[in-house]
Amino acid sequence: MNKKTFFISVIVVFSLGTLIFFGEVFLRLRRHELLDFDNYFVKFRKTKAATCLVTFDETLGWVSESNVTERRNNYRTRVTTRDHGIRINSVQNKVDSKLPPILAVGDSFVFGDQASNEESWPSHLEAKSGTRVLNAGMCGYGMDQSYLRAKQLVDIYQPSTLIYSFTSYDIPRSRDKFIADTFADDPKPYFETENGVFELKGVPLPKPKDIHEMNLPFLHRVVGKSAFFSFLMERLAPNYWWSIKLPDRKVASTHDEPEAVSCHIVKLISEMSREKNIRTILLPQPFYELDPADGQVLEKVVACAKENSLEVLDITEALREAKSNRKAEFDTFYFSYPNSDGTVGHGHMTNAGNNFVAEQIHNYLNPKVTQN
Repeated sequence: MNKKTFFISVIVVFSLGTLIFFGEVFLRLRRHELLDFDNYFVKFRKTKAATCLVTFDETLGWVSESNVTERRNNYRTRVTTRDHGIRINSVQNKVDSKLPPILAVGDSFVFGDQASNEESWPSHLEAKSGTRVLNAGMCGYGMDQSYLRAKQLVDIYQPSTLIYSFTSYDIPRSRDKFIADTFADDPKPYFETENGVFELKGVPLPKPKDIHEMNLPFLHRVVGKSAFFSFLMERLAPNYWWSIKLPDRKVASTHDEPEAVSCHIVKLISEMSREKNIRTILLPQPFYELDPADGQVLEKVVACAKENSLEVLDITEALREAKSNRKAEFDTFYFSYPNSDGTVGHGHMTNAGNNFVAEQIHNYLNPKVTQN
């Protein structure tokens, strides 16, 4: 090797080393984990849990931790809770403490995943109504868990109104015995027919094991130590990087149809509402696409709700009107992200979208306001 080639090789190696070093430092600083050398996938599960402050619950599978001041998460949002894992709303909200509260249950669309405390629709509804709104939503819940969560809290908080939100994802989740996480399967309660009668099963639930890096494939175990190389693998080979299959997968469902399970849960909600004298409103929440197929799934549960004399607030038409006539505004209602195939995907609702939902609920609860 002559001197020129050697000199060029040194410059290339030094440049690459410098790029890797500063890339590693930058990403670690950006993620607030400069001296955290846990494997990327182990940290991913922890930070994913931090998004909704997930902790184990033997009845529900998982709930938000109680009384967490603030914790960093994947979206760098402010997530704070008080007693019983209730997410706080905007500290600027003024409420009448003498009025009984409104209880909101459901999945991550209620919790306000990807949004900060003051940006969830329960927070916006509280600001508009002057009535305390308890945000008991939880990421990944099926309709069964949302019902059981409401059942836990109605005696504690004695709400005047229960808003039970659900998406088309929550309906098939209701027949699952486990929720498939990225690397593990978390057990959940479920209803299953036995001798023609639905019964709650699976509780008390066993605590799931956390992932350990030694369970990972060799390359993921080694490269996963580096924030920089993990970042590259995510971008350059996402299908391979996220194709991990760990042993002991336990994904299983009941033999019952998801719509039948969901209708049984709706019946239980109706019975609880009458017993506790709570006004209950079912709120189907559609996704950005407003897919007719999703709408048909939601409509089956809506029909069950009406058969059981429950109120239903369907905001689909209001969203469809916004998408048709105010597309630029509608596009601000949902978070968007680029897919690996070049298309654009959409996630949870933004601050603007949650404010829109809260406005629909507020107008429904106060029809005189709408008329005026």
